[in-house]
Amino acid sequence: EVVRALASAGNFTLNFQEVPPGEVWGELLPNGSWNGIIGMLGSGAADFAIADIFITSLWGRTDHQHFSAPFDQGVNCVIMRVPPPLPRWQAPLWPFREDTWQAFLVGFVLSGPLLYCLARGSARSLGKTSYLESLTSSYLYATGMHLQEPLAREPITNTSRVIVAFLWLYAMVLGFSYSSNLTAFLTVTRQPRTIDTYKDLYESRLTIVGLGPTLGSLMETSVNFYLRELYKQFAPLPSDDAAVQAVLDGRAGYITSYHNSKYIVAKLNSAQRTPILRVMKECTMPFSVAVGLQSNTPLKPRIDLVTYKIVESGLVSQWFKESVWIATRENRMQQKGTNKEEETNDETEVFRVLPLK
Repeated sequence: EVVRALASAGNFTLNFQEVPPGEVWGELLPNGSWNGIIGMLGSGAADFAIADIFITSLWGRTDHQHFSAPFDQGVNCVIMRVPPPLPRWQAPLWPFREDTWQAFLVGFVLSGPLLYCLARGSARSLGKTSYLESLTSSYLYATGMHLQEPLAREPITNTSRVIVAFLWLYAMVLGFSYSSNLTAFLTVTRQPRTIDTYKDLYESRLTIVGLGPTLGSLMETSVNFYLRELYKQFAPLPSDDAAVQAVLDGRAGYITSYHNSKYIVAKLNSAQRTPILRVMKECTMPFSVAVGLQSNTPLKPRIDLVTYKIVESGLVSQWFKESVWIATRENRMQQKGTNKEEETNDETEVFRVLPLK
């Protein structure tokens, strides 16, 4: 839509041409030439280039192409697969965290010997025989308290009774906390811990894929420590489809622009009852997006003027919303087998613009 607006303002005819497969924005070849968008602009095979073209001088690309005024600002985000819910058979472990379970196990292991030692010592000092003087009996008694199944035995000495009373209080608090938390966790579906930051992503050792080598090079020179380290796990892929498939297989995270990530996630999630993709919360590497131009083109001043008008009118945001809506609508209709012509009137109604008076 941006290029169509430029064509309308400049009164020229458009002829869209796809970049050769696998070349994307362009890569510096060993012989010093460029392929992809940069190569097509540099050789005169194309007059304009439209994509997520970052305004950057990376690899000396400004010697082979120029940029229009920016029509969009954004950041780069990572598309991740939504992890499946935790298995229901793990539900008995959910009420407590790992450190709580560790403390519980330590307390359970020590409760038997502690009860045994106190009962034996107090019984000998009073010259009495206690049921808890046996280590096995003490462990059975402590186990019964933890399971809230009391044994029909009463401690003989006052010391043992005080210790048993405190153990019962501890066991009651523990049991009530566990049962109430278990009920809460069984009421809702528990989701596993998600990767939300680049630190989490680095610690997961997951592969990072991107469309071509450009984002990998930007990661390598980033001031963010984790992004620089993630470059070691970066793998360039030739197409969006290959990158998205790697994410769906759970093999990688896909780093791309914010708008592209929102578009992909909305499109693929639209036909699903539950989301299958998500955008990681932390985004970084801000950039400006522009139309690619031939070097020293005399059209740049006119193109910049029209670009500023497009941005100020808010058309870029509107076109993006329309693109996402149309893509998700077509995906839903494809899944449901709906005739597209039946919703033409609905689409016109949704995007009807009302002039300000």
